Amino acid sequence: PMTAAAMSTSRSLNRVAMGTMFTRVPRATVLLLRRVRPAQPPLSCPRLDQRRPRWLAQQPRWLSSATAPQPRQERVLAMPADALSVRALAAALAVSEVEVLALLSDLGEEGVDPELPLDFEVAQLLAFEHGVSLSLAKETAEAGAGLGAMVGALRQPVVAILGHVDHGKTSILDALRSSRLAAGEVGGITQRIGAFSAGGITWIDTPGHALFSSMRARGAALTDVALLVVAADQGAQAQTAEAIRHIRAAGVPMVVALNKMDKPGADAHNARVSLLQYGVVAEQLGGDTPTTELSAVKRVGLKEMCELLLMQAELLELRAQPDAPVAGTVLEADVSKQKGVLATVLLQQGTLQQGDIVVAGMSWGRVRTIMGNDGKGRKKLGAGHAAQLSGLRDVPRAGDRLVVMPSEKRARQLVDVRLRRVLEDASDERRVLRRARTVAKTAALGTAGGPRSDEALQVPVVVKAESSGGLEAIVSALATLPAKRALPLVVLAAVGPLTEADVEHAEVCGAALIGYDVVLTPKVKAAALNAGVRVSCSAIIYTLLDEAKEILRAALPAMRVAETTGRAEVLDTFVITAGPSLVGKGAGKRPVVGGMRVLDGSMRSNAHVRVMRGGEAVHEAAVLSLRHFKEDVSQVSKGSECGVILEGGWEGWHSGDEVLSIVYKTVETSLE
Repeated sequence: PMTAAAMSTSRSLNRVAMGTMFTRVPRATVLLLRRVRPAQPPLSCPRLDQRRPRWLAQQPRWLSSATAPQPRQERVLAMPADALSVRALAAALAVSEVEVLALLSDLGEEGVDPELPLDFEVAQLLAFEHGVSLSLAKETAEAGAGLGAMVGALRQPVVAILGHVDHGKTSILDALRSSRLAAGEVGGITQRIGAFSAGGITWIDTPGHALFSSMRARGAALTDVALLVVAADQGAQAQTAEAIRHIRAAGVPMVVALNKMDKPGADAHNARVSLLQYGVVAEQLGGDTPTTELSAVKRVGLKEMCELLLMQAELLELRAQPDAPVAGTVLEADVSKQKGVLATVLLQQGTLQQGDIVVAGMSWGRVRTIMGNDGKGRKKLGAGHAAQLSGLRDVPRAGDRLVVMPSEKRARQLVDVRLRRVLEDASDERRVLRRARTVAKTAALGTAGGPRSDEALQVPVVVKAESSGGLEAIVSALATLPAKRALPLVVLAAVGPLTEADVEHAEVCGAALIGYDVVLTPKVKAAALNAGVRVSCSAIIYTLLDEAKEILRAALPAMRVAETTGRAEVLDTFVITAGPSLVGKGAGKRPVVGGMRVLDGSMRSNAHVRVMRGGEAVHEAAVLSLRHFKEDVSQVSKGSECGVILEGGWEGWHSGDEVLSIVYKTVETSLE
């Protein structure tokens, strides 16, 4: 017999099949259901479950927090001090002892007994390199030690806002914090990832343009709840589908915001229907994806949107871990003349304090300042919050994991190990630069070292960007340019302004300079002009990519196309005495003249002549002199006779030879 729960599910499926709509359960009812939910999950009908659509594979998220997707926790390993041996640590990290010993050797720890306990700082470095935060556990807490999440106080949720370009993501954030960032965005689009707090939520703004896919993926991976913005007058678009894929890959719950409801053509129902092709079924259409309608411009529906997001976060029961090892992620990083390296960091666990020694990727330093989005300094930063840090010695990459180290010595050790690994994996830099320089100098000549006909020409470029996220986007976009005959070879990619040192580097490599969202100062411009280095700078990424295509096209050898303008037949040859004008052109004193009659087209004085004999070309040279009777002419038309003297003083004319007049033209080279 079918259980009551199965009958309820069957009725829900029938409503979906008939296309009927039902309204969302009020928030007060949701909280009441959470309080009175049974200790055991409701029974289900296996036969019915097999026929359920994928989006109904679980109970609707508002029925029980037990079925809600759990937030991804930072891996935390708590072990007693006397159990920190190589063997025990390798088992806990799920790696081989050989791998742990190899890393210890890189850290300068030789001849370590796998059975003896390691120093905690060394063990912590080993754990960091395997993506795990290690902490000490008391002997009495051994039963609870291991990989898992620590219980703490509730924290505010992190919400990433994703969607198609120009669907109003930044406008929504402007409305929440009463700012006008969207109006000041270069090119009218967001081109970098940003984070701020408003309304009890930490917001992550991601670009919607197709070129910023990695930024959207990073934003979705770091979020607790994803807000998918869809313009009600346009429906789901290309980047909407990509954002949905990123959200599903991250395994986080999704809320859909139907923006621009103030537009004349706005239709919320059609917008919801447009999402069906991507497997997103709104609650109003019988699915389990919450949707809300709003207008960022009119400031309507924002409160309801925030309440819906907070309700989703409340079901997740997000917990902060203030005493856990610090773990965060770099969202963006750039360089300021006044403050040095600045990194925007989202903290996932622990408490970051001013003065902590941190490592992010291959950069380390002591936290000098912690600046919130309100422009005020802080002494510490908690989990679920984002802030801008200063004090790092080098610019980290967007996406680098940030951890706190016990001392400067250990921080330097960890960075040195990572740098050595990068140098070992990368090819020799001098060989790359020599190859780039040789290719640049010999490609136009077609000599050894240039590309074969079946090879793409590698054009060396130096790339500078204002931020690490922007650098990642432009380098990735350059690698995917639709060009088969020429490809960019990035010999240097760095964050920071363009300098004279960059010009010198580009000159040595024979490279062009590409600057994304950086200022080209008059001093650097003059240095590039003197060095003959081409520089392209723009704050709009797709404009910069168009200029990059021109750089690739200009690097390709010029393509010559032969056009036959006329055909003639040699009748006889004769020798003349060259006058001063002919001698001045390079003719001998007694040049041989080929006398011929034009059969088709015309013979031209600015053309080349190809002599054909028996169907084969026997000679080709430029015309030195073209005469009709005794006068120099520029061309001779069909039916007329003329005399031709070739450059180099060729004397091999034979009666009956076929002579072709050929004009070579240089055409623009295609990258395809």
